[in-house]
Amino acid sequence: MDFKKLVVFLLGILISIASIYLIVKNIDVSSSIKTLNKTPLVVPILLMGIYLLGFWLRAFRWKLMINHYQQFSINQLLQAVVVGYAGNNFLPARGGELLRMEFFSRTAKIPRTVSLTSVLAEKIFDGLSLLFILIVVVTAFPSSLLEVTWFKTLFYSANLIFIGVLFGLVLLKLLEQRVMTFISSKPGIWQKIATLIGDILHAIDFVKPNLNGLLVLLSGISIWVIEGSMFALGAYFLLPDANPFMVGYLTLVVVNFGILIPSSPGYVGVFQGMTILAFSLLQIPEEQALGHAILIHACQFIPITLWGTVIITKKAIKLKF
Repeated sequence: MDFKKLVVFLLGILISIASIYLIVKNIDVSSSIKTLNKTPLVVPILLMGIYLLGFWLRAFRWKLMINHYQQFSINQLLQAVVVGYAGNNFLPARGGELLRMEFFSRTAKIPRTVSLTSVLAEKIFDGLSLLFILIVVVTAFPSSLLEVTWFKTLFYSANLIFIGVLFGLVLLKLLEQRVMTFISSKPGIWQKIATLIGDILHAIDFVKPNLNGLLVLLSGISIWVIEGSMFALGAYFLLPDANPFMVGYLTLVVVNFGILIPSSPGYVGVFQGMTILAFSLLQIPEEQALGHAILIHACQFIPITLWGTVIITKKAIKLKF
């Protein structure tokens, strides 16, 4: 582990420890646990099923995004996605994304640059899908959300970053020939830049006004609508007096933007802290927020970790023999 990775790892651990300390110090954790103990077993089973369902859709979207490289089976892509998400539960600084890239490169026998650029493109469109849901939440549910300073900052920062990136990619695509011709004529480091831009352009070749491009867009939004329904159903079962859709989808966005912050593997502490922060916007007690966070986090962490471990073990055994 190089120095930069070590710093990020240690910073993530410290942030997680600080988050857990503040939660335990300020919240009656036993009250949250008692609420969870009253939850019927069918609830976590249902939530786990919904969460896992989204991974087939992730694999389908990824297939649409990289079909121009070559044809891949849904199973190849599904296994790589699952391994990546499971890896995030073991590795710091979202190291599962690199594990996913390496796993897919080896199993599909393709260059690492193809895998890396396609994963980066996917993450950009994940951000845009979450931004779309955030805008819908703020628009559809009359509230004073944007009067809260930190949420207002999050809202406008997300708009600026992801819409800016989308605008930049579209502009780069439109001016592809001119940009590549200009950069390719330059010596030295410009040649490496030309290669990088070429890889990026190739990775976003699916961004076209056709059926495939539309399916990529719709499937991306559908993925997060499905995952958001986990949060909404959790709110429905644990918070009977709250609006489950607003609670669920608001929390979905805040948590997923929040876990971009360095944290320990599995986002322990940060996931719960972001849920509590989202619930505070709606004046929902912290004990209820923590109970919801523990339920949703467990229903994400446990099944995907087990599934990913099984895939990696089978591949290791297959390679060994």
